[in-house]
Amino acid sequence: MFKDLRLWSLMVLMLAPSWAGAQSRPCPAARHIPQLTIDRIQDPALPVTDEWQAFWGPMALSDMQLTQLAGDDVLNDATRAEVNARGTWVYMGMMLAGAGTAASSAGWMLFGQDKLDQRLSLSLAIGGLVLGVAGVLLTTESMQTPLEPLLAPTPVHRLSREQMRDLVVRVNQRIYREVCKAAEDAQSPDE
Repeated sequence: MFKDLRLWSLMVLMLAPSWAGAQSRPCPAARHIPQLTIDRIQDPALPVTDEWQAFWGPMALSDMQLTQLAGDDVLNDATRAEVNARGTWVYMGMMLAGAGTAASSAGWMLFGQDKLDQRLSLSLAIGGLVLGVAGVLLTTESMQTPLEPLLAPTPVHRLSREQMRDLVVRVNQRIYREVCKAAEDAQSPDE
């Protein structure tokens, strides 16, 4: 029984590449259209963590562009999740920076008037400065990090390499299907 299973598995593995190749061969009309590929980034304009990227010819595509081209709403929503949540974090950072500025101002004012213990007023002033800087950093990070899926090349991908590979195959098949259908429609006599 296991011998038969191994034989079937071997046959499937041998036939799978020819079947996949037959599925991806474009019609003559679509033969010269560039394919989407996944390749290494050469000399990126932005610092990147993941050195692979989806390309259409020489042009890099962002995660968001690829999910939209593939028409995958679930992955598109997943790449958008950070963008949708960033407003809350921006406001939290702004409130933190404002509270830090107020605390720092009060601390420096009290420190200069010598009405409170100098250690307490200096601690309030310096603590407010630290709080204000933390708020500004939180605000700037909340603004820029969620935009990464929209950038090409994408600094840190929100999609796995397998998801990216699946989307690239789907986009290529869709482009070929649409071009081949348009070529067939153009050759068929008008009804």
